[in-house]
Amino acid sequence: MVLASSLTYYSILAIVPFFAVIFVVLKYMGLQNTYGVVFLNNILLNPEISKGVVEYVNNTELGALGIIGALALIKVAFLLLMKVEHHLNYIWGARENRPFFKKIAYYFIAIILLPVIITLGFSVAIEVVGDYIFLTLGMLPYLFTILGFTFIYSVLPNVPVKLLPALAGGTIAGLLWHAAQQTLVYWAARATEFNLIYGSFSQLVLVFMWVYISWTIILIGAEISFAVQNHKIYRQAKKSNEVSSYFRDKVALTVAASVFRKFSATKKPVPAQEVIESVGGSVKLVNNLLFDLTAFGFLQELRYKKSRFFIPASGAEDATVYSVIKAFRESGDSDIKINESDIVDKVNSALENIMGAEAVSGDVRLSEI
Repeated sequence: MVLASSLTYYSILAIVPFFAVIFVVLKYMGLQNTYGVVFLNNILLNPEISKGVVEYVNNTELGALGIIGALALIKVAFLLLMKVEHHLNYIWGARENRPFFKKIAYYFIAIILLPVIITLGFSVAIEVVGDYIFLTLGMLPYLFTILGFTFIYSVLPNVPVKLLPALAGGTIAGLLWHAAQQTLVYWAARATEFNLIYGSFSQLVLVFMWVYISWTIILIGAEISFAVQNHKIYRQAKKSNEVSSYFRDKVALTVAASVFRKFSATKKPVPAQEVIESVGGSVKLVNNLLFDLTAFGFLQELRYKKSRFFIPASGAEDATVYSVIKAFRESGDSDIKINESDIVDKVNSALENIMGAEAVSGDVRLSEI
């Protein structure tokens, strides 16, 4: 619910620039007054608001805005997509972001393809009038919406999402989205008390409600796609990564040793998904530990398309259990000053003794585990 609220806030701020960029694309394709209007009516559920957006876009020329104005318009539209990607990555436990230019390319693809995919479904259904044909093609809005959501779930998360999980999430989200759309329209047409309370603002409030419901459904679909792909370990997969330091060290050593052993046996990079499934536990925790172990210089990450692979880092052949634990303990900010006292001196001495003993007992190479 918190994620949906956040996306609703960003959507309200970016709604005009976002649809303006989409309509500029459709305008150059000659589709803004046909498919574009159908797209907005079904997204916003309000012809008056859709009409206002269309009039704004029709009077908008990127050339007249200048380079700075055009870039600002595109930036605001992209900020919404960045927020969506961030929340989807959170659901999938993906910690790192895509390279900048790759991110921009994905956003342009989303802005161009999504409106066309969804609008085609609505437009074809509207233009078909034959009774029997309508029964068949009347399902096209559902089909194209499902394809649109499947596209979102397979492309935006910065993890390799398989087709079946993305399609499962897209199917459920698409059906829920249409059901919610019809329910909200039916309710709004009969909610006289709602109109009396909000008056002329009732349509705007309705749009806000619809945007929130839409994002909730989209996030539910993302959660479903995650659950389908990680069904073997899903019960543990969503547990919080706020674990004890002891358990974190235990899992970190297991992850690192697993990569060292698998690479030693096969001489091939180890897929991240294979590490996650073999270690078990929380997907987010394992992903975060893979990220940290790479940052600390114990592992090296390789990428092929959207898939991630790991190998022991160069120079990490002699890495020990203690060196891994020490790296995690020393990560983060340690420059905060505390008042000097005899208590602090004794604490420092005790910690040095403990770490000295750990260095001796932890002098076991990861490659030997």
